[in-house]
Parts: sequence; structure tokens; C-alpha cells
Amino acid sequence: MNKEEALDDFLRGLRIALNNASVYSKDHPYYLKSVENLKQNLDNILVYLNPIKINIAPAFLLIDGKFLEKATVYLELASFFHLRKIKSIEFREGINAEELTEFLSSASRPRKEILREGGLKVRNNSHIQVEELDYSELLRGAGGDDRDVWAYLFKHAIKKQDHKEINEFADKFESIIKNFRLKDFAEDEGLREDLYNFLLYLKTHNRDKFKKCVQEMFKSLLRYKDLLEDQKFEKIRSLFKDLDLDNFSGIFWDQLSSDENFDILSFQLFSRLAGEERQKEIASSLFEKAPNKESLRKSPELIKRMQGLLSSADSQAVSASYRSMLTALLKDISFEKALSFDRKILNSNYRYLILNLLVQEKSKKRLNLILEKLSAELPLISEERDFDYLRKIIDVLGKRKDFFSFISASQDFNMELSKIIESLAWEEGNAIAIDLIDKLDKSWQGADFYLNKIFNEKRITACGLKLFLRLFPERMPYFYESLERMRSDVEFMVRIIDSLKKVDLPAARAVLKKIFFFSNEVIKIEILKAMQEMPELDEEFLFSILRQDNLILKKAAMVALAGDRQLRRKAIELILTVGSPLGIKNNVLLDNILIVDDLGLTEATSYLTALSEKKFFWNRKVRNKAQDLLRKWYAR
Repeated sequence: MNKEEALDDFLRGLRIALNNASVYSKDHPYYLKSVENLKQNLDNILVYLNPIKINIAPAFLLIDGKFLEKATVYLELASFFHLRKIKSIEFREGINAEELTEFLSSASRPRKEILREGGLKVRNNSHIQVEELDYSELLRGAGGDDRDVWAYLFKHAIKKQDHKEINEFADKFESIIKNFRLKDFAEDEGLREDLYNFLLYLKTHNRDKFKKCVQEMFKSLLRYKDLLEDQKFEKIRSLFKDLDLDNFSGIFWDQLSSDENFDILSFQLFSRLAGEERQKEIASSLFEKAPNKESLRKSPELIKRMQGLLSSADSQAVSASYRSMLTALLKDISFEKALSFDRKILNSNYRYLILNLLVQEKSKKRLNLILEKLSAELPLISEERDFDYLRKIIDVLGKRKDFFSFISASQDFNMELSKIIESLAWEEGNAIAIDLIDKLDKSWQGADFYLNKIFNEKRITACGLKLFLRLFPERMPYFYESLERMRSDVEFMVRIIDSLKKVDLPAARAVLKKIFFFSNEVIKIEILKAMQEMPELDEEFLFSILRQDNLILKKAAMVALAGDRQLRRKAIELILTVGSPLGIKNNVLLDNILIVDDLGLTEATSYLTALSEKKFFWNRKVRNKAQDLLRKWYAR
């Protein structure tokens, strides 16, 4: 065996051992065998390289001065260790199985768990050395959007009380907080605690940066103002529990003055965060902090938003204290006079006048003129990002679709409008685009525009994929071919999967299944994890995974099915009633019992009882394993 063969065997053995460490207990025979094989492979390569040092980058390994990339095993190991904050690993002659086992068990834990604990906990010794990657480089402009990494950095900076690093966080807080979703804030208690401690530190040491970051937190929540359920809201509200009257006043006036989309829902969110018990105090503080009458007169847009809060159909949701405050501020201000010289508001009035004409006009000749006028406004509407107006245009066109089909100017107008909305679909995190693209029934950009965005520019968003899947089903064969050509690009495939899980279309599930069948195990696991988050499960596909022998994939499929009570019971029955004449499938049954144990599926009790009573000597291991699990669950 030469050095290249020994190195290849070692890396493959390392990948297998890490996989087994993630699903088996330390005393499981599969795991013990993989550690034994890895020890032999390591001894073989140490004949040529002692020590052997593995340097890790996101998409390649560097060993003995050579870059190892492209091959699946290299990509998988590089991605695996990079995401677990490991920069390099060094193995020396003399390492024993116990040291290897400790390293594998620690490294194979979920990366979120590793990051939450401040990094990999490996006891360095004379035979193995692990160098951690400094994620803090992200704070100095290296970029990155991994939520687990940012959550780790929050925790790490607060734990160290590193003033410099915390200030760097505060300076970049606006871009960092955009990486997190409502689900992260609501469901991750550790993240909430770290964010709270971060804000509390700033409040004590730098109040200016504290105010800025609190503002950004509120702006981030505004993205979900119409999605905040009571249960989620109460958890998130804890982040704002230490704000005083001055802080709340600052949040309100900053957002009302600068955010043209600040509406009654925004105000309701603010009011709920401030709390009902403090409404009078905060209303009084808002009145004191408000711009004076002269400043208000010079801010017609601010006046308009204030009046909008009072005149909205949902304005009764505004408490009496806040209504009195707004009314008092607007008293004696001539809104019409302030409005008359504001060009932006005049433009807005002009556009709504056009829209009203579009709704009512019957003459084809005049409708052509109206559409021409509206076409001239589209570039500026797009530039100003007036999404609400775009939505209203689409609603009007939809209601008069049959009539407009006879208007000569309608085709050109529809084309320009469609191009604007299709471009919005490629903006990451643009929640408004989701609503707009659902109203499109035709693309004027063409399928090649989408394919170029995805595979050449690598611009991947849920909205962009959703439009392509919905509008170009005939191009799916080419789409699949392109995906298969990209299968070695792990980062690209993970981004595709992450976007597809947000697309509620049967075609999205079909694409995930297609990717599954030509991908390596790492990508397959990512696909099954994505399916766990999708609103509708592909039962047939997930049950087909349960019938396979791969324990890791079966466990991921079971997690997806376990969320539905009926499917969970059906899945338990499937995996614990595997026929095993003369014990030929007993290894499968042992794996399946392990899955049931790991996931705590106590509904499997009756099936485990049946297995615990299986006769004949060849069923001894299955019988004992089932009995052990039943004792674990129901021991007195």
C-alpha cells in the first residue's frame, strides 16, 4: 500500500467513523468496528506521515502540502469540520482507540450543540491536537450567514465580557440580526438569553449603541408583525423587558418618522411590547418626546402616518391613551397645507388617482391612455419600493382581466410590471415578494433568465425557485440535469435545499426527492431535515426510507414523520414488525429499536413487548434489546 492509498483509506474511514459516532452508542458493535478500522487506517498513514495534520477549509482539505477537493469524501469532511469550528487536526503515532473514541464522540455531536458550548471539547494530548477556527473573523468583514455561528459568537463574546468584540457586534448588528428568523427568536431559548445578555451589557456600558440595537431588534420583528402568535410573542417580549420609557419613545418616533410602511399592525406590535400596564406612562413620554408643532408641519409624511393610525379600519385597537396622545399632537395642524407642497405625497395622490380611474373606466381608448400614464410611473414605483401600490395594481388587473385583454397597451404594461416583480423574487428575505409573486400567472423574463440566476449567478431564493417551478414545468428536465452537474458543490446544494423547504408546492418536494437520489449521504440528511420543516409531508417517500438499511437516514425520516400522530404510529409499526425468519433481519430490528429509543417513541411499547418475547436463540439480541428499553422506560 502506497501513501496515496493509505491516505484515501484513512479519510474514508474517518468519515464512516464520524457517521457511526453520530447515531450509535459507544458500545455498539458497528461503532466499535468503525473505530477499530479507523485505528488501523491511521496506523497505516502514520508510516508515511507522522504526524498527519489535516488543515480544513470550507470546501477542501490541505494535507502534506496538497489540496484535496472535488471528491465527495473530501468535501464532506471539510464541510463537517468547518461547521464545527475546527481549523486543523493533528494525529501522532501512539494514539489509542480510547483517544480516538473520545475525539469522534465529541466531534460528531450536532454542530448547534457544539457551538452553544463554546466550541469542540476535545482533550488535547501528545497524540491528538485540535486547533479551533476563529469565527470572530466574521465580525471583521469576512461575511457569512450561518445562524448557528452568529449565535455562538453572541454567547462567546458575552461570556468573555470582551468589550471590543461586543462593540463590533453592536456596529454590525443591523446586518447580523437579518440572518435570524422569527422561529429562531421564538423557539431558541438559548439564543434569546444570549441576545438579552448582549443588550443588557450595552445598556450598562454603552447606551447609545444599546438604543441603536434595540431599534434594529424592533425593525427585525416588524417583518413578522402579521405572523406573531401570542405564544411566540410572549417569548420574544422578554428581550424588551428592561426598556424604560425613554427607550420605548425612541423606538416609536424613530420608526414612525423613518419607516413609510409603519402602519396599524406596526403600532399594535409596539403597544404589545410596551405592555398594557404602562400605556398611560408611555403615551405621556411619547407626547414629551414628540417633534414640536413647527417640525411636524414640515413633515407631511409623518403627519400622514399619524393620521393613518387614527383613521385605519383597525384603529379601535389603539388604546384610548395612545389615541389621545396622537390627537393632541395633530391638533391645530393643517394637514392639507403641509401636504400641498410635498412632491412625494403629490406623486402618491396622482398614482392613486390613476388607479381609481383604472378601476372605473369603461372606454378602451381612455384605458389605453391610463395604462400608458401608469407605465411611465412604474420605474419610480419600483425605485421607491412601493410594494403596497404594486399589490393594488395586480389586484385591479386581476379583477378586470377579461376586459383588459382587449386593451392594446395592457400587454406592454403587464410585461413591465411582471419584470419588476420577477426581479424582486431574487432579493433574499423579501417577504413582500412572496405575496406579489403568488399573483403572477405569466413570466415575461423567460425560463433562461431563471436558470441563469440559479446556476450561473448562484442567486438562490425561495421566491425565485417558487416562480420557476410554478411557471416553467416544461423545463424541469434541464433543471434536474443542471442540479446533478452541481452535486459536488455542497454549499450550493444546501442553499437549494434550504430554499426549497420554504416553497409550499408539490414540485418543490419532487425536486428534493430528485436531489436525494443522486446525492451523497450528507446532502440526503439535509434533505430529510428540510422535509421535517415542510407543511406537507411526502408520506410514500419517507416510508420508503424507513424500509432501507441506512440507520442515519431512517432516523431522519422518522423525525419527519413523528410530527404527525397518525403517521408516527404507522411508522413505528413498519419498523418494528420487520419480518426476520431465522434472524436474517435482526440487525435491522436492532437499528430500529435504537431509533425508537433515541426519539423516545413510547407509543412503540406494544411492539417492543412483542419483540421482547421472541423465541429461539437467534433472536436473543433483539429480545434483550427490547427488554432493556422497556425497563428503561418503565423501571420502578
